[in-house]
Amino acid sequence: MMVAKIGVRSFLRQRRRNSFTLIAVMIGSAGLITLGGFVNRWENTLTNSSIYVNQAGTYSVYKRDGLLLAKTRPKTHAFSLEEQNKLTSFFAGDPQVEYVGRLLTMQGLVSNGCSSYPFEIKGYEPELFTKLRNRPEVLKWCFEILGLGEGLPFSHYQNKAVVGVAKGLAKSLNKNKVIKNADAAAPLVTDFNAYCHAPDSKQKIATDANLQIMGVTLGGQFNASDVDIAHYYTTGTTVSDYSELTAPLSLVQNLYDTDRVSSLSIYMKSPQASEETARGLKDKIVKATGIDVDVYPWNNELISPVYRGIMDFIWMMGLFFSLLIGSAVILSVVNLTTISVLDRSREIGTLKALGFRTGSIAYIFLVESLLIGTVGSFAGLGLSLLTNAFINEMNIQYFPTGFSGSAQFWITPDPLISFSILLFVFLLVTLSSLIASYVLSKRSCLELLTHNGG
Repeated sequence: MMVAKIGVRSFLRQRRRNSFTLIAVMIGSAGLITLGGFVNRWENTLTNSSIYVNQAGTYSVYKRDGLLLAKTRPKTHAFSLEEQNKLTSFFAGDPQVEYVGRLLTMQGLVSNGCSSYPFEIKGYEPELFTKLRNRPEVLKWCFEILGLGEGLPFSHYQNKAVVGVAKGLAKSLNKNKVIKNADAAAPLVTDFNAYCHAPDSKQKIATDANLQIMGVTLGGQFNASDVDIAHYYTTGTTVSDYSELTAPLSLVQNLYDTDRVSSLSIYMKSPQASEETARGLKDKIVKATGIDVDVYPWNNELISPVYRGIMDFIWMMGLFFSLLIGSAVILSVVNLTTISVLDRSREIGTLKALGFRTGSIAYIFLVESLLIGTVGSFAGLGLSLLTNAFINEMNIQYFPTGFSGSAQFWITPDPLISFSILLFVFLLVTLSSLIASYVLSKRSCLELLTHNGG
């Protein structure tokens, strides 16, 4: 107890020097918490975007090799209606499954009547799409890519011959309008020669909500559909923003003359997924249904390459800056502790002459470092909260590499991660101070008493 009191008094007596250490610890803690908040923001945004907005589900179930071949060989590598029924019945008995979604992804050409572009179209169930986008976690973390621009979700339209157009592809097609009446269809153009070569053709194309989509059916026949634009959206990445369409599943199946689907998206009540659990789920499916399938967790690099690419970079960047900040804190604490011990060498020598052991003297400095670590860490927490609130309020927009639009520089620390950072900084400060003081206080009593403090 007496040693602890001496430590507290030493802390109060060395206000000036300790204040510099406190500032270093405070800034280090604030920096690490802010960095953790940046990583947490993108982890949650990309997780919810992959699972719910892009409809990968917690697990994606494909027919064997279907992930690579379902688009080009749907007859053999997409699920038939009978297989779909077996799989949905299997998942209906699992209390951990919240939803099962069906997706059909195909390729073709889309035309505005005057020019054509290749596309990849994703057909999904409109009602499930609406449910997924209205989930609280999706609304919170994915607000930047949820907006449909002008227009409404498919579930609002009686006319089912409607498509969603990615904003990049809409720009290529020179389209910026949607059908005005959710129950009606846009008027058809009959003379495309006059339509495309008229002086005001660009304006007409831009204000016309009609498109033609074309593809080759599973039977090898060419087929086309006249559709209207229901809404515009962003895919989140420039790679897919210039080539993607979405549509109700029934429309895509009609265009390609099939009742098959490319994959099933399984939405579990918990979004946690791993390759190991995916393998276990695959074995259960094969045993229960007899269908040879591949099961991928949502964070598999083949299912969510954007998530894996961006988060791997962010985690590496976070680790690098954490090492820099942690090293700066350690060096500051060790340096200031060393100077403090050297300046107080006669005091330490006197304590040793009075019978204090090296461990007891190191304990005095430990008490000081405990106070510095505690006060500095919580001061850093307060500084980070103020700084993060200020940054978020400024609504700073920037353009991440590969992102199809701007994103807000938004810092949202996770409480558990923030607590872990505070604990890490606290231990960093106390251990580095304890080691430095213990090593220096092992000097002989004579050496300490005759040291001039320089």
